[in-house]
Formats: sequence, structure tokens, C-alpha cells
Amino acid sequence: RVGEATHMLELADKQDLRRLLLPFGRFRTAWDLLVLILVGYTAITLPIFLSYPVNVPDGLQSLELAMDVVFLIDIALNFRTAVVRDAELVTNRQEIARTYFARWFWVDAIGSLPWEIIFRIVKLANSSSGGVGLETNVLTLFKVLKVPKLLRLGRIFKFLERFEGAANVGRILLLMLFMTFLVHVIGCLWYLVASQGGEGGWLEEAGIQDTHWQSQYVVNFYAALMMLMGDSIDPLTQVEFAFASIVVLLGACMNATIFANVATYVAQIGAHSAR
Repeated sequence: RVGEATHMLELADKQDLRRLLLPFGRFRTAWDLLVLILVGYTAITLPIFLSYPVNVPDGLQSLELAMDVVFLIDIALNFRTAVVRDAELVTNRQEIARTYFARWFWVDAIGSLPWEIIFRIVKLANSSSGGVGLETNVLTLFKVLKVPKLLRLGRIFKFLERFEGAANVGRILLLMLFMTFLVHVIGCLWYLVASQGGEGGWLEEAGIQDTHWQSQYVVNFYAALMMLMGDSIDPLTQVEFAFASIVVLLGACMNATIFANVATYVAQIGAHSAR
């Protein structure tokens, strides 16, 4: 990888490089790692905040505000970062912008809309005008509008594009992380579905209807894992049966895909070791 990077630098226009960031430079690599950490935080917390009755502390709200700014800065930096295309380092500004627009810009833009900033502006405008009833409706609306933030996960795949020769072990770990994230999301969705059942619903039957959200999360995470593995969790209402059926079908497809990919990667590792 070091030899390839050096060769690309030798072929690149030196004058253009002075005004651009290198995709494999120290600053860009450190920045991308920071963005990946924030993406991981979003992937964990957003489904929880959208599903469970969690009171988000002011500190985390400030962090969300700072994250919106970081992701907007990331979009700006992408227009000033050289790109690798067909084993060549592209340093032309127009070509960089064209490549970004053609691939990742719209995913980044939709996932980076500063909903936290917009919500605070609307909230301040509402309070200054003496509005009271609008606050709850606005909060509900903006919780839903935060869903596109999950598109920030696209940055993980964009980051991995640089490592075409990534180890197969890393790919297996990535599959496991994806499976864990899927269980996490389905567990949060299952709480939303089961909480609509009220008395006689699954949450009451499981004895967690009035417990703290953290206890509910652990039980729902396990229930989601069981559904994806094809085990029955004994749903009670029609909505719960419908949702559980969809998850079981999704789990069958997911398990087949993961096991097939793991088998392929293990075979490639074995072939590489035999050489």
C-alpha cells in the first residue's frame, strides 16, 4: 500500500496537491476515524432515542449538535480531498466534485442534515412567540426526521473502499458487526410494535411493560436475536405476529448470506495460506 501511494504521488500534479488533502494522508485518515466513531455512536443511540422513552441529557444534545457540524465539515472536506480512481490519484477539482456527486454526495448530504440545529431554532422561535402545544408535535416530528441520519453508515463503506485488499478476517468481522447492528435495530422496532399491544401484549406477558428502558432493551434485543435465528418468541397480537413473520423471513435471508460469505472468505484464507 505504501508503494502504491508513493507511485500515485509521483504521478500527481504537484501544484494541485498543495491545495488538496490526500486520501491516505495522516490528517485525512485521523479525520475519517473520528467520523467513523461518530457514525458508530449514531448507529447505537439513534434507534434507542427513536424507540424508547429516553430523556436525552443536555450533554448528549450538545454532542448531537457538534456532530451535525462535524458531518457538514466532512462534506466540505470531501470536495478538497483527492480521490483514487483506476489506480490513479485524481487531483482536478472538477473531477473530484463530479466523482463525489456521482457516488456518495447525496447519501452524505441526506444523512448530515443538521436536524438538531433546525429543531433548536424552531424550538426557540416557538418559545419566543409564546407557543406551548407546538413543542410536543415538533419534537415528535424531528425525532422521525432524524431517521435519515442512519445513512451516515454509508461513510463506513466509503472508508472501506480504500482497502481493496482488506483481509478476509476483517470482512468477517464486518459481517458480524452488521448482524449485531441489525439485531439492535430490530430490537428497538420490536419494542415499538409490542408497546402498541397494551394490556395483553407481549411486553406485559414478558413482565417488562413498566420496567426501566434499559431492562426492556436487553429483553427486546434477545427477542430480536431469537426471531432472526428462526426461534419463536410467542407473539400475542396480530401486529406482533405480522412483524415477527417478517423478521423471521429476513433472518433466513440474512443467515444464508452471512454463512455463504463466511464460507467464501474462509476458503480464500485457506487458499492463501496454502500458497
